[in-house]
Amino acid sequence: MNKKLTKTQLARKQLMELSCLAKQFIKNGHEDLTVNEALLMMYSEGTEAAEFKTFKQWKEAGYSVIKGQIAYRIWGKPLKASKQQPDNPDEQKEYKLWPMCCLFSNLQVEPLQE
Repeated sequence: MNKKLTKTQLARKQLMELSCLAKQFIKNGHEDLTVNEALLMMYSEGTEAAEFKTFKQWKEAGYSVIKGQIAYRIWGKPLKASKQQPDNPDEQKEYKLWPMCCLFSNLQVEPLQE
């Protein structure tokens, strides 16, 4: 059965693939970097993107994200989650959920109009 992925599922899949590349980059001489730091280096490579912030952080800094811009994704802080076991409804399986965090670069924003 060919199941079509939602935009979020597709973005998560792409982020997982990029994370594998970031881990290779880290193994090849950049052991001091986290996966997120390596991802941001990859995103800024060959561009003038030097600063990445969330939508809210840009707004607080006096900028708005230009309409139509697509966010860069990194991993957010892991959250504790639990899931009911199908074979035993009384049992909960604990796990970490790694949410995605959407960032925009300095190339994707403009000063807020007053």
